[in-house]
Amino acid sequence: MNESNELLARIESLEKKNRRLVRIGSAALITIAGLGAMSLRSTCDTVSAERFVLLDTQGRQRALLTAYETGGAPQLALYDKKGRASATLGIGKTGAFLSLADADLEKTVRYGVDCGASGDGCKKSESEPATGETKKVGPVMPQDEAR
Repeated sequence: MNESNELLARIESLEKKNRRLVRIGSAALITIAGLGAMSLRSTCDTVSAERFVLLDTQGRQRALLTAYETGGAPQLALYDKKGRASATLGIGKTGAFLSLADADLEKTVRYGVDCGASGDGCKKSESEPATGETKKVGPVMPQDEAR
């Protein structure tokens, strides 16, 4: 009889430890799940600034997105390895523009509706129709018959 009482006491002790471990494990699982759910966000974060500077691994400026130096007009400039602006996309006083330069900055091309710094507005060229129709601005891709 003594052995059976001892056996019952050991079983009760093991069951008590098992219940305690199940409670601790359940609490840990609920805590981890709660922390995981709290880390999920349903909204999008917004980063705001007047200028964003992209640097390369040597710390040189490679791109600049700004509305600061331009008086509030957005402008994106891409710089070459020598720190010179090779491509610029922005909004001028009279409209949008895209400016591209070759590697030596000897040749540049500017596309857009910005008519220059003179401020006299855009004048119609001789190639525009005299009927007041608007002319398409910028390069047009040729139609590919294979498509």
